Amino acid sequence: STCLILGAIATATAPAATIMVINQYKAKGPLTSILLPIVALDDAVGLIVFAVSTGIAKALNSGSISILSVIVNPLVEIICSLALGAGMGWLFTQRVSRYQILNSSIGIRPGYEKTRHISATADGVHIADTNGHFRVSGCDFSYMGDDSLNVHDNLLYIKQRVSDNALTVYANQYLLTIGDTMKFKLGTYADIDFEAKITDISADGVISFDRTLPEEIAADTIMYIADCDSGNYVISNNYFHEHRARGLLLQSDNGLCENNRFYKIMGQQIKIVMDIMPGLWYEGTGVNNLVIRNNEFKLGCYSGWDSAIRIETNIAGSGAQVAAFSNITVDSNRFINCENYILRADNVSGLNITNNKIINTRSIDGIDLRCGRIRLGDCCSAVKISGNRWNKTPLAPFGDIIALDHGLKAFL
Repeated sequence: STCLILGAIATATAPAATIMVINQYKAKGPLTSILLPIVALDDAVGLIVFAVSTGIAKALNSGSISILSVIVNPLVEIICSLALGAGMGWLFTQRVSRYQILNSSIGIRPGYEKTRHISATADGVHIADTNGHFRVSGCDFSYMGDDSLNVHDNLLYIKQRVSDNALTVYANQYLLTIGDTMKFKLGTYADIDFEAKITDISADGVISFDRTLPEEIAADTIMYIADCDSGNYVISNNYFHEHRARGLLLQSDNGLCENNRFYKIMGQQIKIVMDIMPGLWYEGTGVNNLVIRNNEFKLGCYSGWDSAIRIETNIAGSGAQVAAFSNITVDSNRFINCENYILRADNVSGLNITNNKIINTRSIDGIDLRCGRIRLGDCCSAVKISGNRWNKTPLAPFGDIIALDHGLKAFL
């Protein structure tokens, strides 16, 4: 039975390595477009195989094999999970507003802690294209195969301009409705001062507008729904722990993230991102006004996957050439034994990193030049770093030396 369970676990693969290679080499083309959905589908197949294998393993251990325990129970569990996910997905894509998720838990079913090691292969909560004003408080999210909570509005990546007032996109046209007002950006993410309303969406995906489109709106430019704003939210007093992927993906305006605990998350504990991965996802219209304060980050990115807090853009493998984020404050947090940078930022104007405490007590293999540090990259401006305190160790001695992509500078 043990071999059966281990074999079922081996069928699932982590998409992170594939995505990181695609990002590094800026790969685009038919193979990439086919590969990304297959990687995502692989996890779904792995979940089904694991559920059925668990049923068989239990039957073998008990000495009594039945159709109920081997097939029916696992299928009921999978179908109920799909129904719950679909229901939550429908709710959060109907442009709802003013809702709360309080004192809730997503984790391994009580009593199964020794036999199961993952609670969900998808995001715990995924909020997209709503009208915002929500609160998540007092919750416990654990053992995710993906992220705890993802909040964003969707982008649409333009595939082709077919006429003066019509175009096609790579995906997500099903999110649109006739009458939606759309805004546009260049492929560098610079604004295009233009809005238009959708007048028709044809069966073959051609989107028509009420106005003539400027010439710069063509292939590889970006548009999004001006009528949606999933922002204005509070995420407080939650416990996010032991995930394979990230903790929070915060991709909408006017957020407060405070008094939360983050523990042993493989990826970034908080990621602030605008992310276009053709064939897979198109998320985030930029973030303005976000406060991250009084949180505890422990054993962040312990797989070496980037940093505890990451601020970045990705447009089909390249970063934006302008600031997509503004007025981000990271204040009075505790970072304990983070395996990598505590914060790494690109494309942000108005970044305040103040009064945080960085503690490193673990023994690591050799001197780590990244451990506990802050790294600033391209398109960063109006950055304030002050009042932070580092508990240095001989193996992580450079915490207060700020790393810049074009060199090093001591701020303290």
